[in-house]
Parts: sequence; C-alpha cells; structure tokens
Amino acid sequence: CWYEEGLTIAREYGDLDTIASLESDMGRVCQVMGDNDRAAYLFVQTLQISLRSGKKSTLLGALTGLGIVAQARGDTARALRLIQAGESLFDNLGQRIFADPLHRAWLGKHMEALRTHLDEGSFAALSKEGQAMTVEEAVRYALGDAWEG
Repeated sequence: CWYEEGLTIAREYGDLDTIASLESDMGRVCQVMGDNDRAAYLFVQTLQISLRSGKKSTLLGALTGLGIVAQARGDTARALRLIQAGESLFDNLGQRIFADPLHRAWLGKHMEALRTHLDEGSFAALSKEGQAMTVEEAVRYALGDAWEG
C-alpha cells in the first residue's frame, strides 16, 4: 500500500530513481511472498527505468532479483549467471550488494541452494560467466527479447 502510494507520487514528479527503487523493493516483497511472475515484471520495469536514469545500483539489484526469479522457476544456470553478474558489477562500483546482514543471509540462502543443484565444476564455470559480464551484457541477457538497447 505504501509502495503504491510512493510510486504514484514519484511518477507525478517524474522521479525515475525513486520509481526504480520502489519497483525493485516491491519485487523483493513479491519474491518473499512467492509471486515470482509479479516480481519478474517489477524487476524488468526496474531494469528499463534504471537504464534511462543511469542509476546502476538499482539496476544491478534488479539483475540479482531476476536471478532469484530464474532460480524459483528452475533455471539454475540463468539464476547463477545473473546473481554473479549483479554481485561482480556491484563490486566493480566499490559497493556490496545487499550490504545489510538480513539481505546478505537471504542471498546466501539462494546461493547455497544453487550450489546443491550443480556440481562444483558447473557452479564455478557459470559463476565465472556471470562475473565476466558487462552491465550491457547482463541486462541484455536478463531482458532477452525485451532488450531495447
């Protein structure tokens, strides 16, 4: 309810950074509640808005969110690539994705689950592929057919 109200206000003022941040936050709430279709929609919206606004931290958080959606949908390889791309690109900005302990634990839980579905070699190879992606490559990979770059 508060997120929706905040979005309405941000849209009235054309505040792209706030719109993207709120949609990303709403996507995480949807994930926790098990609504991965809505979460995916919100993360794609976040990516597209963040591309226009230039706010990389929000964009990279959405990449990670889409990775967790892919995991929930059973696409382990896509999930790991996107999560590792998001983490690596955050590191390149000199930031830590989900710096607070609660979010780190949440992401750690997902990484451990991915580890149990892949052998060590596959996990390492897919992680390396994700870590090697540029922002543009990761966004193109995340958006697939929706890419407008």
